[in-house]
Amino acid sequence: MERFNWAVQGGYSVSHEPNIINNELGDGYSQRAPKGLNHDLVNISGIRCICNSSNAKSLRAFLSKRGGYQAFLWYCSQEDRDVKVYCPSWSSTQNGGITTFTMTFKEVL
Repeated sequence: MERFNWAVQGGYSVSHEPNIINNELGDGYSQRAPKGLNHDLVNISGIRCICNSSNAKSLRAFLSKRGGYQAFLWYCSQEDRDVKVYCPSWSSTQNGGITTFTMTFKEVL
């Protein structure tokens, strides 16, 4: 599996929304349980890479090749682990010879 090797800027956001089953029992009681073995996948938003023209070209090719659905590995410093993710959306802004990419990653199994 390929790895995302571009340096990212700090300040991205990691969110958790565990997938659970909630069974309402009546009288205000409920029972909750995880839905599946891996029920707490992360979403990472606001990932920014600042690239020169050659790095921008290779990053754009990397993202385009995966088409918004194919997974790759990325080290998430906030989670302190490698995360298998896909990138459903990204945008880029060019200012002179510098391109800034903003991406969203979603964890998959």
